[in-house]
Amino acid sequence: MRQSDGWKYWPFGKTTLSLRKHESTFCIQGLPMELLIEVLLMARNDTLGNTKDLQRLASVCKYWREVILKTPQFWRIMDTRDGRDAWSRVLRRNFKGPLDVRIFGFDHVANWADANRLREFANLLKPESKRIRSIEYQAGLSLGYIQSFLDGNPFPLLSDVKVLVSPAPQTPYFFNVGDGVPFQHLHLSGAVIPWDSPRLSGLETITLWGIHQNAPTVSALHHILSLAPRLRRLSLFSWTNTTDFDDPSSVNEELPTITLPLLSSLVIRSVCDPTNSRLLSMLEAPMLKEIRWLSVGGLDSGSTLLRLSKGCIQAAPELAIHWTQWGGRLVIRSESWFDSRSSKPPLSEIGKTVDIEIDGIADPSPLMGTVGKLLCPSHKVRFTASSERVMTSVTDILSGSGANFSVRLPEFIRY
Repeated sequence: MRQSDGWKYWPFGKTTLSLRKHESTFCIQGLPMELLIEVLLMARNDTLGNTKDLQRLASVCKYWREVILKTPQFWRIMDTRDGRDAWSRVLRRNFKGPLDVRIFGFDHVANWADANRLREFANLLKPESKRIRSIEYQAGLSLGYIQSFLDGNPFPLLSDVKVLVSPAPQTPYFFNVGDGVPFQHLHLSGAVIPWDSPRLSGLETITLWGIHQNAPTVSALHHILSLAPRLRRLSLFSWTNTTDFDDPSSVNEELPTITLPLLSSLVIRSVCDPTNSRLLSMLEAPMLKEIRWLSVGGLDSGSTLLRLSKGCIQAAPELAIHWTQWGGRLVIRSESWFDSRSSKPPLSEIGKTVDIEIDGIADPSPLMGTVGKLLCPSHKVRFTASSERVMTSVTDILSGSGANFSVRLPEFIRY
């Protein structure tokens, strides 16, 4: 092994030594090289994919190390945290394949050495911009060399974009994505892109977080979603577009319903009306498996939200439902619960696939009637309310569903 490679076998105790001792009989060694490469790539992708993870894989045995050193697919991550030697090694071993760029920093560059390192990183990548496949940027807005690199170079093969500007600026960072292949994954926080870009057709995941200026209008988002039949995840957090408030005609514009056949995860939080209700009215997702919508207002919107959540509620084996009389809020969550008379909680925890809130509900009985129609005998439901009248009504509804249920007062006022 050449010293310039910078690679060493890592000591992993008896397990690794045993693998090396019997590597000739280890069954995975008999796989064709093409299949072994796919297995090792999947193993790496299940982790963070940094240099140390690659070294762990390469340290298992000589054969794996030779495969990794000779295969360009393992040498695609350019990370600002890895340093000059690692950057040069990636560009040397993968001199024409796709690259994944990761930029991590803070709101300020600590010293001259850091600034020089970032400048060198940007200069190394400039000639490679046309083969960059993904960019992950998690830093402030004072990394001048990096921003010049992002703003001044074409990225025709860029398909995955994750830009998280922290701390969030008053005016979001504008990333002019230019022309190229359609994006597959888009995650923006404190940053925006041209919302009419043709690269926004065919998205598989989209997340918009904390964007209040230059955010897409509801109509623009409707257009983007209508071009994304393969969309699997949609997440909107604290998203507001002032145009939807300033232009009354845009609020009253009727938008046709979009059916997203592959959408499995929908997360909407801190989105104000009228944007909230317009979003709810234009979405259909028959394959939805996770919904978190906080929150909608009124009986009509609540009924629409329950209809959208139908599959998630039916698939959740345990539900915790709470209604507060003074706040008029109905909360439905898929949570693990157990009867207080039982000596111990259930062994398995349930993932929260349903987390919805409906405000302005003076009487939850009509909505609970809708929920009751979605339940079956295998469901476990805990309902809490501060009104005995509502408790009686919901008891009748849940009794008709056949579900295993408990109706009680909230803990803090039970007597």
